[in-house]
Amino acid sequence: MESFLNGLFYCTLFDCLEASASRTLIGRSLLEKMLLGEEIMNIVACEGVERKERHEKLETWIPRLELAGFGTAPVSSNGIWLAEKLLQSYVPGYHMHQKNQFLFICWEKIPLFSISAWKF
Repeated sequence: MESFLNGLFYCTLFDCLEASASRTLIGRSLLEKMLLGEEIMNIVACEGVERKERHEKLETWIPRLELAGFGTAPVSSNGIWLAEKLLQSYVPGYHMHQKNQFLFICWEKIPLFSISAWKF
């Protein structure tokens, strides 16, 4: 089930690529094969010490960082505004979502990556 859910994440990444880069671009082809292809193969086919890629949600990292003595720090509102404008100018469909002090880069309604600031 975990491999299947990880696969859905990659479907979303490929949807992003489809919307933002032509299939004829050499850079896109290299990205798909060398980065995403290797990563997908590692997540789906490897277990234990052979597995190098491990995607963990923010909810997993929060207690780890807090246990290590870190606390959340606010991300500047100017930084959030600039990031939102940059995403909107790149390709329609990307946006930022803020929940508490955490930011999420989303494609359509699906969060792809989280952004957070921490202080010690």
